[in-house]
This record gives sequence, structure tokens and C-alpha cells, in this order.
Amino acid sequence: LAFVLAAVLSNVGILPASAPAYDACATVALPLAVATGLLAPPPPLASGGQSRDSQLLPMLCAFGVGALGSALGAWIMHAVTARWLRLWTVREAAAAAGCLSATYIGGSANFFGVAAAVGASEFGALLPSLLAADLVVMGVYLVALTGGSRLPLLQRAFSAPARVEAKGADAAPAAAAGSSPPPPLASARARLASATWSGG
Repeated sequence: LAFVLAAVLSNVGILPASAPAYDACATVALPLAVATGLLAPPPPLASGGQSRDSQLLPMLCAFGVGALGSALGAWIMHAVTARWLRLWTVREAAAAAGCLSATYIGGSANFFGVAAAVGASEFGALLPSLLAADLVVMGVYLVALTGGSRLPLLQRAFSAPARVEAKGADAAPAAAAGSSPPPPLASARARLASATWSGG
């Protein structure tokens, strides 16, 4: 919502299209915020007795797969836009592929770092259009992830084994606690019947 409002205010002339404050945010404030976030303490260990290394391994594997997929997708779209559709020059397509793959892998700080390294600002409206496309695509992607996380099928497919085992372990004591002992009258009748049979 904030990005949409800023875009509207810029298009109607209330906010300037360029300002020194924008450059300061992109070159100083944003990298400082990322570095400060890295100084945060690590999250506590999850229940179930798992070590932090065992928790990080699936996350690192998923990150590696996502990074390779982003780089491969950027390389494919570079070929599509520059060599087949000829929408951009080879340099423009390379700058766009580098910026978008950088932001998908490492966030907005990587986007501006790669944009400065490859000189994306030299290509006119390329950098603003990439920023707008990045915001729109990531907004749709995050909404899809949020909605998909609530689907029972995906919850079962991506649930942690330790969580499933913990639920099963919690269910067993609850079932044992829920089973009530036999009523006193029925127990007395059983004892009386057993005594009568053994006495006869």
C-alpha cells in the first residue's frame, strides 16, 4: 500500500521523481538497516530437542534451490528479451537480469548494489521500471505464499516431522487420560461373580 501511494503521489506531481534523500536512502540507510538486522541474536531453538544446525540445513537447502532457480530464470529471460523478442539490447537485458536475480536472492540492498555495479541508471527508464516490476511481482508472490500456507494440502506436505511426532506424542497421554476407569458398581459385580465362581 505504501509503494502504491508513493507511486500515485509521484505521478500526480506531489512527490519529486528524484531527490538527494532518495539517493541517501538507497546508498546509506538501506545497507545500514540490512547490516543492523544481521546483528540481531539468533532465534531460540525449537521444541523437540533439535539442534540449530539441523534446523538450518533445510532452510539453507531451500535457499540454494531458490537462488539457482532465480539465476536460471534470469538467464532464460535475458535470452528471450534480448535475442528472441529483441525488446532490449544485450547490455540492458544483462543489467535487468542481474538486478532482478540479485533482489530475488538477497533483497533490495542487493538490487541497488548490482544496479550501481552494472550502471543500470545509464539506460534511462530501465531502473524505475525494474523497481516497479519487482514490487508488483513480489507483492503478488507474497500474497500467494500467505494464501498457500493456509491450504491443508500444503500444510501436510511441508509439515516438519518433529512437529508431527510431537502431536502424536501429545495425543497418546491425552487418550490415556481420557479413558475413564470402570464404574464402581460394575467392578463390584465382577469381583462378586469371580468369588462365587471360585467358591462353587
